[in-house]
Amino acid sequence: MQPVTPWLLALAVTGLVACTSSQTATRESDSHSLTPERLSAQGNEPFWHLQVENGEATLQRLGKDTVQLPVQHTRQDSSTRVASETVEPLLEARFTTALCHDTMTGMPYPQHVSLRFQDRQYQGCGGDPAQLLQGVEWQVQQLGGQPVQDLGLTLQFTPEGRVSGHSGCNRFFGQYQLTGEGLTIGSLGSTKMACPGDPMTVEAHFLEQLQQVTLFDLKTDNNLQKLRLNTGGHPITALPR
Repeated sequence: MQPVTPWLLALAVTGLVACTSSQTATRESDSHSLTPERLSAQGNEPFWHLQVENGEATLQRLGKDTVQLPVQHTRQDSSTRVASETVEPLLEARFTTALCHDTMTGMPYPQHVSLRFQDRQYQGCGGDPAQLLQGVEWQVQQLGGQPVQDLGLTLQFTPEGRVSGHSGCNRFFGQYQLTGEGLTIGSLGSTKMACPGDPMTVEAHFLEQLQQVTLFDLKTDNNLQKLRLNTGGHPITALPR
């Protein structure tokens, strides 16, 4: 057997250290990915609001003093548990990925939240409702109570507050705003192509109805999330494209 040269041994050790460091970094990265930077939730009867950020939970309740506690995160499947396990009083909140509706406004949220504080249980919703709209191209199914799924009407919502899509003949663009009370769409513009027949009529009605939207909702339809935009009359409904 030939002796191992010093430079070959050094190369092997360097590779082993690099591999070990890479695995450690990967484990640390995976661990950090399970710890969200910010969580929020709220509920009613009685009103409460919980915000978790940078390892600290801030709990506000109607008529009570604000409570701030250091907390730890643990992640399991589709839920995140936040708890103050080392200090009193004990606070524990579980954020579960599931459609949740605010009991006062009807606004949908992406998480159901169960909170326990000082042996009292609270139920509410968490997350950002905008996440339910974003990341999907929605194909409109009904407009004004009539089926329009074959006309190519689409909607897309961006994290920057912009909305765009195809309105039957032209591409349109505008802005949307979400508040605790509902959804509004406005400042709409479009390209200026001319199309013969029905597409122009449908397009004008579609853009008019979008500016009448006051609220949105999601329902499960054949394992798909159906979007419903309330306009005060017949809703606009859409499915993921």
